[in-house]
Amino acid sequence: MTPELLQQWQADPQRAPGRMVSCPWPDRIDILTTEMHAIDQCTVHGEIIEVTSLEMVQGGAEIKYPFIRIFTIRIKGFHFILHFRF
Repeated sequence: MTPELLQQWQADPQRAPGRMVSCPWPDRIDILTTEMHAIDQCTVHGEIIEVTSLEMVQGGAEIKYPFIRIFTIRIKGFHFILHFRF
């Protein structure tokens, strides 16, 4: 992520994705689609998958947050998250 996005989330942690309670917790983002806007910018659409210890053993998801959008930019060969929306 960009330093600016990190600062926004540090200033307002409720807007940041991640663990709200001890269980379940975010495990991964399943990417559904990507859209290129320029050679160095894209939008990623996906779902945040949260799991408990049961899903860690058996697989699956406890909770899915559908249709998240992540806007990225590539700098020196690396992709950085500019914006993240639920």
